[in-house]
Amino acid sequence: MNSRRFHHDLIRGLGSCVLAVQADPARWFDQVLWACGREISYDPQCNGTHAEYLMEMIACYDDWTPFFDAVYPCVCRYYHHPGWKFDYCANLLALMAAAGYAPAQDAIETIRSELLALLRTATRRDIPFSFPAWENYEHMTVVLLTGKPDGERAAFCRCVFRECGALLRENPALSDWWSWNDWFRCVAEDLLGAENFRAVLDEEDPDIARYRAAVLELEAEREKNRAERERDGTAEAARRRIRARSNLSYTPCEEDRASALRQLAAGEQRGEAVSLLLKNYRPEDEAILLRTVRALPFRREAGDWHAVIMSVNDELDKGVPLPDSLLLYLYRENLCDTCRRHLVEHIAARGLLTPPLREECLHDSNDEVVSIAADV
Repeated sequence: MNSRRFHHDLIRGLGSCVLAVQADPARWFDQVLWACGREISYDPQCNGTHAEYLMEMIACYDDWTPFFDAVYPCVCRYYHHPGWKFDYCANLLALMAAAGYAPAQDAIETIRSELLALLRTATRRDIPFSFPAWENYEHMTVVLLTGKPDGERAAFCRCVFRECGALLRENPALSDWWSWNDWFRCVAEDLLGAENFRAVLDEEDPDIARYRAAVLELEAEREKNRAERERDGTAEAARRRIRARSNLSYTPCEEDRASALRQLAAGEQRGEAVSLLLKNYRPEDEAILLRTVRALPFRREAGDWHAVIMSVNDELDKGVPLPDSLLLYLYRENLCDTCRRHLVEHIAARGLLTPPLREECLHDSNDEVVSIAADV
């Protein structure tokens, strides 16, 4: 692997980078350092921030000071910024702190204190359409809670409940934004268990009481929408059954296939034409399909590749006999690790997960890819 290939695989979250760093940490130091403070995940909301993935590489080095020095200033710069840069950097710091790295442990406490100070006076008017400091505070608390041992979680939740209750009492502007933010509460209830969570929430403390009142408001709203979600879920299950019954056999439409081949030969409507060919694929189309897909630019700002991969996954689920070469190519090229997880399912089912590829998947940025490889 050369530097260009390492960077290519790094921004995709492939396990090849972890294996390379484990084999020769010094060679890849600059590349790992470059990733600190940068948003390397294609879609952090769906794919996660990839902090755990990068931390697996950082753990290969004896001295974490350069990585910490790259990450900590970024967290502080992003207090008031929406998006995922704060989340990514905060995740990295929390992982370092959980591993016992003292500077990161101190930094986490400083960050929490500074965010709380900001929130005591912040107003929604200052930041149109969002409240990044509140979102970032909540993300930090979730990250810290999930990293706590079981025996420390209740005490940490108690601390956060008091902090939130005090903020809601002291700063009325937060009440307007609060109704959209119940992430920490959901994670706390899941990790503590409903009974233990309720025991902490029902404690007689004025700040916890204010927090509890906000939680009850959210629970009422949640209950009101539960029936609608259940109806939607029932309808979706029925649609899946219909799709399953309709996809028992695969019969390509020759007219649509011919149209797709003409469009591709003329270089027209590449994304739509590829999707049309995928739906009506025949084995003799392998060469033109691969040639077309390889010509797609796999970049964040280019959208055709993602639509094509989603079409590939859809058609694979329907039983379209797409070629092995296409799956293996897209595994390495696509930027979305959620799509990659789907591809790896089919790669494994076809017996294509060779020992080297399986070893790579065991260090993938997507936990579900790791699980698939572990089960093979």
